[in-house]
Amino acid sequence: SSDVCSSDLSLLAACGTLLIGLSAYAFALYYFLADGPELIAATQALIPIEKQHQEELMQRFADSVRALVAATFLAAIGQGLATAIGMKMIGLGPFFLLLIAATLSALIPMAGTWLVWFPYACWLFWEGRWGAGLFLTVYGAGVVGMLDNLIRTYVLQNGTKLHPLLAVISVFGGLEVMGLWGVFIGPIVACCLHALLEIFNHEVRAISN
Repeated sequence: SSDVCSSDLSLLAACGTLLIGLSAYAFALYYFLADGPELIAATQALIPIEKQHQEELMQRFADSVRALVAATFLAAIGQGLATAIGMKMIGLGPFFLLLIAATLSALIPMAGTWLVWFPYACWLFWEGRWGAGLFLTVYGAGVVGMLDNLIRTYVLQNGTKLHPLLAVISVFGGLEVMGLWGVFIGPIVACCLHALLEIFNHEVRAISN
């Protein structure tokens, strides 16, 4: 009885936390949409750096967000295509249905294309097709899994003008420190920090001269 009561209280607390978070999000979103330009102008007035540097930071932030969105969708498409090709190679289909399912599953946080290929691999092992099952498992976990990092890093490097090493570190470092959201927040923080360092160096050189 006490365990059931404790579990009900935990569920109620989780629902309350979710409701508060959604309410705060809706409230903030309303004012961002209604008073967005005024909020940005007021924030810029509080930042003690030149307006030119503020605009540069805003542009870097916008570029990094666009690059992240593009990287997420391109990585999902690449993983979906690779998954469908790998499964077609061992006689599984239909190709376009697998492509769509794998692409959509690659967009699901903390999931990925294994939602598509793993059940097929289990079925192949159950049917005694050990070679095909082993190939699909290694291909899905290795090739398709690494493809996400490769595509994401390449797009971030070109979209945010970050060095490939810094792009990789920002993704994995953000993932380790902040969890799932770190994949998105890490590159943005790295890009803005890089811009701040450039501004700082520019101001130091101007003072030195």
